[in-house]
Amino acid sequence: MGAPPVHRRARAAVLALLLALGGCAPEAPRITPVDAGFNASMLTGRGLDPRLYDLRERLQYHEAAHMDALSSASARVVIDAFIRAHYARDEVMRLGALAVLVYRRTAFVDYGDLVYESARDTDAGLLRGQGARLVAQVRLQRVGAGPLWTRRLVVYRDGEIALRDEQTADASRFFHE
Repeated sequence: MGAPPVHRRARAAVLALLLALGGCAPEAPRITPVDAGFNASMLTGRGLDPRLYDLRERLQYHEAAHMDALSSASARVVIDAFIRAHYARDEVMRLGALAVLVYRRTAFVDYGDLVYESARDTDAGLLRGQGARLVAQVRLQRVGAGPLWTRRLVVYRDGEIALRDEQTADASRFFHE
């Protein structure tokens, strides 16, 4: 006798939906500033009271979308490429250190409400209460007066360290011209 026509159509629709979803490629990872104005001020030092903010290490806050499906090694490549594309060698060479903190984008938290206080009141600049959403922490430190920089990168998964990597190289390896 077979299933009624309504059930057959519902099954066909579910099957078509599953096939369509299975064939969709995941969205490309995207990293954007949490607060572009704050990041610009931290990078240049303009507009921030040096009595309130430690400008020896310039903090940069970003949020990432579509990084969860990546392996830790792929996340490292994406983050390194982002830093290289967004930070100019000449701009960064005058700094002693740069910290790029990347948090998982979520609809439930506005990280912009947290950056000023966290940059001012925490030693490492980490956003308070957001450790489980930290995707990566990249600390770049100039080595002496020359062009060498050390890059320490940590990739996190669910609040735990998934990958740790350290490199020392010419600034042109980490930043664009």
